[in-house]
Amino acid sequence: MASSPALISGTEAWKDLK
Repeated sequence: MASSPALISGTEAWKDLK
């Protein structure tokens, strides 16, 4: 699941929003 660079990028952006 954590193999997708796009997913990681989205998670980082989500954490930034939080």
